Parts: sequence; structure tokens; C-alpha cells
Amino acid sequence: MTIEPSSKRCRFKSIRRLTMSEQQKMKLITIRELCNLLSISRSSVYRRINPKDRLYDDTFPKPLKLGPSMTRWVDQEIREWLHDNWLSSQ
Repeated sequence: MTIEPSSKRCRFKSIRRLTMSEQQKMKLITIRELCNLLSISRSSVYRRINPKDRLYDDTFPKPLKLGPSMTRWVDQEIREWLHDNWLSSQ
């Protein structure tokens, strides 16, 4: 799936421009679901994506900003990151 970047804050021009099958494959998860999946706190998630924080992880998947108060993560990106970083280190 080719997705064109439109700005630094959002990696997608528009979710609406994706085909229906691409939208169905791209499951978006909330911060609550992300925290449950990774077993970390909400603040730990935001610390991992903040370049000024000591816990910053440049490999951690970036969130999608879908509106002024709506942030989501792509489930598949999180699962790949989890596999590459946490599960492979054990």
C-alpha cells in the first residue's frame, strides 16, 4: 500500500482517499487500546514519541492525528514494532 506523506504531523493525505479494502486492512487503535496492548501507561507512550524526552524511541510508530482531539495508531505498525523490538530481544 502506497501512502503519500502530506506533512510532518500526519502521514496520510486523507483516509478518505484510500480504497475501501485498504481502509478495512488498516485498523486504527486508540491510546487506551495501545496502552493495554503494550502494558505501559499513557504518559509512557507520549514520552516515546517526544524527541525531547529521555525515553524517546525513533523506531516507535508515530500516531495519526485525525482531528484536534483524535489521535490513533495503526495496529499493524504497533504489532510489527512490538515484534521487532520487544519480542526479538528475549
